[in-house]
Amino acid sequence: MHTQRSPDGVQKAYAQPALLNPGLSEIIANGDAYFEHWQAYLATVNNKQVRTLAEERRPELKHSFEQVHLAARQIHEVFRPFLSDLQKLRAVLEADPTLARIDAQKDLILAAKDKGRQVQRGLDRFLAELNSVTALLRPPGTAAKH
Repeated sequence: MHTQRSPDGVQKAYAQPALLNPGLSEIIANGDAYFEHWQAYLATVNNKQVRTLAEERRPELKHSFEQVHLAARQIHEVFRPFLSDLQKLRAVLEADPTLARIDAQKDLILAAKDKGRQVQRGLDRFLAELNSVTALLRPPGTAAKH
């Protein structure tokens, strides 16, 4: 239920969690098969240096991909409960936004904060591993794009 008080970002998170998109779900569900498909794709890349690096660094890429997979699973496992806590808080506070009601929700607020931190740690880990993959495929002497 969308209200005028809801920030657009919160409403979008309720409607379609970006972290549960088909690409992430595919990585989680298919793991090794996804990696093999990705390796096959890399073999068709026009840049010969990238193709060569992908083959030479396959073990490192495999390890990094496994870490990406673990981080994706961590995010996936904690995001739904985090979102559920936020939805409960929103419903309670929209129904009765008094200080007494807010005070009565301290445990739920703390639980949501803790789960939010877990989501953030998972996202940080996920991003760090994706950056590792990028670095492994970057030809020597080329600068990272920001």
